[in-house]
Amino acid sequence: MSKLILFKNAIFCILLVTFIQLPISAQIPDYVPQESLAAWYPFEQNGSDVSGNNNHAIMSLVQYTTDAFGNLNSSAYLTGTSTSYMQLNHNEQFNFGEVDVDFSISLWIKAEENENSNDTSILFTKCEGLDNSASFPFRVILINKGDGTSDLLWQRYNPDALSNPSVTTNIPNNEYLHLVFTNYNNIAYIYVNGRFRALLSTSVLNRQNNNEIYFGKRLDDPHTSFKGNIEQLGIWNRAITSCEVYSLFRRRNMLDYPNQIEQQNDGLYFTDANYYGYTFQWYECLEQDSLNFIEGEDESHILLSEGGNYSLEINTPLGYTCVMQSDCFEFNPFLNLPINKVQKLNITIHPNPASEVIIVSLEEPTEEKTKAILLNTQGSVLQKLEIKNKAIQIDVTNFPNGTYFIQFPEHSVTKSFIINR
Repeated sequence: MSKLILFKNAIFCILLVTFIQLPISAQIPDYVPQESLAAWYPFEQNGSDVSGNNNHAIMSLVQYTTDAFGNLNSSAYLTGTSTSYMQLNHNEQFNFGEVDVDFSISLWIKAEENENSNDTSILFTKCEGLDNSASFPFRVILINKGDGTSDLLWQRYNPDALSNPSVTTNIPNNEYLHLVFTNYNNIAYIYVNGRFRALLSTSVLNRQNNNEIYFGKRLDDPHTSFKGNIEQLGIWNRAITSCEVYSLFRRRNMLDYPNQIEQQNDGLYFTDANYYGYTFQWYECLEQDSLNFIEGEDESHILLSEGGNYSLEINTPLGYTCVMQSDCFEFNPFLNLPINKVQKLNITIHPNPASEVIIVSLEEPTEEKTKAILLNTQGSVLQKLEIKNKAIQIDVTNFPNGTYFIQFPEHSVTKSFIINR
């Protein structure tokens, strides 16, 4: 064999090994806001930043486990020791010190009980130390209460002004939570599972420093290490909006939702059955891009007899301030389309409020089994149901007080009920 052939084969082998060893770049999900995104960490067995800004994390003794949504090796597990942490080096994209700098941090966590933490653990911090002469842009602390829950504190400090911490109480341990921290116009906000929970004024604090950001520990205190999972970490150089926060929690682009409207021969229907607890309002689209409020049309569908252009406004549930407006949709009464099932399914739930059982009844029996799902306000599926005749009885004695939803996906119908003991 000639030297030239041997050389070519060697080069080919080197290129092949190099190609095999290169990691496949993770894609940023479409529900993640792209504007001013400084870093996005999917934690697919590494600390790579896939935003394109190369803000890669230093991962120290971090394990990779299955995440909250069943994806293998997509969650960073910190062991609760001072040697298990994640570090982001300081740069201008992570310079959150000035009082007028807006930014956001979003992540999923599952905090475990940690006997070595003295009931306090650092979720993340950008801090110089314990010295009273130090300052820090932020630190987020979990305080274990010993009853299966923790308090969540976001605090900012300089030598001249210690901010009162933004406190969110009764955060459950040992279950996944979505947290968002934003600083907007000198106000720091905390969101938990898509809901605004607390705020903190930061207008008097200058917190400039050049320290790294640490997730899971504080350099000068080895007894405050975080034990648990961190995943889908995102950092932005702006305050993301309430709709964007909810998009990250629901893992779906909220801006796509209002345009899921279709025409039936008797009106327009919003087709997404996942809109449990949302409120609706229809408008008539007039000339010059103006909208005419249609009084009384506050359901996910509108019955129409005349053609025209219509728009749907949607408010998200849970006391959350996120309003979305659809494009104008043309209704043509002369199209020959099937009538949506939503008009053929009349459902009642009683008693409401309930304490021990509820009865879900259909006004008319259906030929086939009617499928439904029972959900809580976080969107978690609690039970899958089938109504074989006209009614079904559901035992709710083990459910906490609160609001729940029964959703009929095939019919675009959702009903709510309250448990109150």
